[in-house]
Amino acid sequence: MNKSRQAPWLPLLLAASVPLAPTVASADATSAPPEAAAPSANAASATQAPGSVLGALPPPLPGPGDPPPPGDPGMPMMELPMMGLPKSEVGPVFPIPVGAGEPDFKISNTRVMPGPALAGIGPVSVLDGFDALLGPAPLPNGFTYRGAEIDVMGGSYGRIQGRAQAGQQIGDFALFGAYSDVKDNDWRQHAGARIQQAHGDLGWRASGNEYHLIVHGVSSVNKGALLSPVELIAADPTAQLNYPSSFKADSTHAKFTGNYVLGDGWTANSDLSFGKFKSNQVITLGGALVNPCESDPTLLCSGTMPYMDIDGNQFPSLDTPYYAYQQLLSSETTSWGAKASASHRGELLGRPNQFTMGVNYNRANARASYRQLIGGMNEDGGYGTNLGITDSPPVGQPEEAEAKTDYVGIYATDVIDVTDRLKIAGGGRYSYSNVDQRDLLGRRPSFDQKRTFTHFAPSLGATYAFAPGLIAYGGYSEVARVLSPSGTFCEDRESACNSVPPWFVSDKITDQAVYHTYKIGVRGQLPIAAAQLGWNAALYSTDISNYTYVAASTGRPSLADVGTVRRQGVKLGAEAIVGVLTTSVDYTYTDARFRSSFSLFQPLNTSADNTGNIHVKPGNLLPNEPRHQVRVNIKGNVTPKWVVGTSLRAVSNSYYFGDEINAMGKVPGYFVVSFNTQYRIDNHWEVFGILENAFNKTYAVTGGLASTRQHIALAPDATNPRAQGLGQPRSIYVGVRYKF
Repeated sequence: MNKSRQAPWLPLLLAASVPLAPTVASADATSAPPEAAAPSANAASATQAPGSVLGALPPPLPGPGDPPPPGDPGMPMMELPMMGLPKSEVGPVFPIPVGAGEPDFKISNTRVMPGPALAGIGPVSVLDGFDALLGPAPLPNGFTYRGAEIDVMGGSYGRIQGRAQAGQQIGDFALFGAYSDVKDNDWRQHAGARIQQAHGDLGWRASGNEYHLIVHGVSSVNKGALLSPVELIAADPTAQLNYPSSFKADSTHAKFTGNYVLGDGWTANSDLSFGKFKSNQVITLGGALVNPCESDPTLLCSGTMPYMDIDGNQFPSLDTPYYAYQQLLSSETTSWGAKASASHRGELLGRPNQFTMGVNYNRANARASYRQLIGGMNEDGGYGTNLGITDSPPVGQPEEAEAKTDYVGIYATDVIDVTDRLKIAGGGRYSYSNVDQRDLLGRRPSFDQKRTFTHFAPSLGATYAFAPGLIAYGGYSEVARVLSPSGTFCEDRESACNSVPPWFVSDKITDQAVYHTYKIGVRGQLPIAAAQLGWNAALYSTDISNYTYVAASTGRPSLADVGTVRRQGVKLGAEAIVGVLTTSVDYTYTDARFRSSFSLFQPLNTSADNTGNIHVKPGNLLPNEPRHQVRVNIKGNVTPKWVVGTSLRAVSNSYYFGDEINAMGKVPGYFVVSFNTQYRIDNHWEVFGILENAFNKTYAVTGGLASTRQHIALAPDATNPRAQGLGQPRSIYVGVRYKF
């Protein structure tokens, strides 16, 4: 009888930690970096006004008598989440990254770059003083986008997707809508995805104010695409260890926003929002710890103990040599929020100054349940005959819990032009968070907890323009994060409820994490004859206290407070336009280390002690954090209507998740090349093509540990616990776009 004690959630945790694939919406289909996230609808307050200088303070919103921004139907499609090319980098949709990246480094939503010094800046797309100062660009609306566009694309592994958007302004009213439908069968067995999205925006203007009613819905189903033991990969790279495994999520988010011109230099905005989120996850795990009882082979035992179901009955045995678990986790969250802020542009001590203050509130009610099934396993690793719900401690017992959370934030910032070249910004945010969770089955009284957190987070930064094409910046910021139920919609991006790991059923309430970030950098541009060159360089260091780490060590994920983690690194970038060629190069160096000692139960680690624990020491590197990443994008105009491009990505090696002590070697690095082309037939029709992984490179994008102490038909003698998630083989896609 095959027996194992595997962490079944590990593959999904790992898959979710890898960035999204590049989208194909814009003319240069590979120019968007793979980690580029979808725009956030809550960034509307930071809209770049037409004709304004990037980095300058945005002027008040135009009134009903002012001309709206140009809505050229030829502008790039809006970027909706999960609308990129199919890659294993996308993986199953699971809302838990393994590690938290560098937090947003900004001071509220206030620009801190001296505007006049940036006039005439060249090709660099973002030149704000702090990298993530404003967050993603706002979604289009009927005032900023006019016309309609539709495109359809299909290709390898049954990929087919369609997208459409349309916007129109009628007097003081404007309507915008977008829809996306993506289906992909995936290149692996028992895998695939279907993702549908819809977005609508009704806007209107009155008395110089602007209002928007926005609704966004997403429905997604992702199957398979788990990590596979390296010996199974050697036998068949398309094979899955166990199946079925899937994650289904549905969310709806509605919000009402208002932007107001109050006079005397004052403007204000407000948001009211409501969100609904539901998810269901299925994980199949082979090597169940059961066997026919010696005293009665028609019944199941775990060792010598009777194996019982939820009704107190002993499970019958099956005519099969292999058994499997199937774990089910479902959650449902309802959340709503409100925020309001006001800004004043004027003078302080005779110098230009902008003051901003605001308050936000978010509430979430969540319910989650956990069930483990037991059944037979087919010869190829599939879940067979189901026997019912188990009731075996510690991880086989049913769990059901609810949580109620409240988050309040009050903040103020001030930005002053000390001189025409120097701008200084300072601010602070006070946050209050309350988390109340209850065990609904009455089995885990220790789970009943109520905790309250408060924190004041200061921020201070400055930018200095040495010349119109040379700007330096630096500063310090703090961000507090508190446990949040999955599916909580937080309108304010700095709210404490933007926790990276979500809430799990029967997890303890972890301590509040605080991110302390220092950053310095330089950005600039150099016009050289017919060429333009933009460049940037930055150093950062972030210490995260009470770091919440996702530990898949008890049969399902749990959250562990592992003390302090330090992330520090370098970011370098350059973009050049020379004639018909545009080239960009980005390099990042990341050093992410644990700074505290702690222990984790990781029995699959070859260096675990006799109890199955590993003991992490200060200085150990975080898993799945490659130190070096390089991206190069090149595109050129063969003719005024024909564009070709290439994208190159190189990533260094990293440690396996589950090897937090860095004792089991590394997931190899990789280098991948892709190509794209686009041809504009006329003012309405375009055709495009994409060749991903052009040289059919076999590479792993992530790695973890998986039990081989179970039946694996294609690798019956497997003993290596290392497992990997492979990148997608060579793939070809073609599409057509029509613009009305």
